Amino acid sequence: MTDDRRSAGAPTLEDVARAAGVSRATVSRVINGVRNVDPAIQEVVRQAVSVTGYAPNRAARSLVTRRADAVALVVSGAGVEAEPGAGAAAGDGGSFTAQVFADPFFGRVVTGVVDYLRPRGVHPVLMFAETSRARDEVVAYLRQGSADGALVVSTHAGDPLPGLLAEAGLAAVLFARPARP
Repeated sequence: MTDDRRSAGAPTLEDVARAAGVSRATVSRVINGVRNVDPAIQEVVRQAVSVTGYAPNRAARSLVTRRADAVALVVSGAGVEAEPGAGAAAGDGGSFTAQVFADPFFGRVVTGVVDYLRPRGVHPVLMFAETSRARDEVVAYLRQGSADGALVVSTHAGDPLPGLLAEAGLAAVLFARPARP
């Protein structure tokens, strides 16, 4: 890969190191918050990060940390077995997703989740598990490491998803909707 091609793409740690006049290892230590770097050098590196527009590659970082920095926010509607597109006409409020988005309880849950996760650099990934196939997709998504765990909002007392997640040894928290307002 030529320098011309590299400079045309996203800036790398090497680009930041060159701009700061330090080693790649020093840049890595500053970006990762290692404390044994002189404060003056930290400031030079931060300025180089700003000038170059460098942003850490989340995919590369997740290979090292084994963390996705994402949490699946799963709305599980056990018992609503109609496959997507079947039954309710689009926009009539009868589909599972339309019901979820019209529900003020769900809005409060999402607000609380986002307000907690965002300052910590963790992103919620919204998933729906209203069918057995969708529940299998949630389990597969988590097994692949695409999210670090799941917050499951269950709309049905007999929801099989929490059991599927526990059986698979996946990190999950069940947040059940109250039976009555």
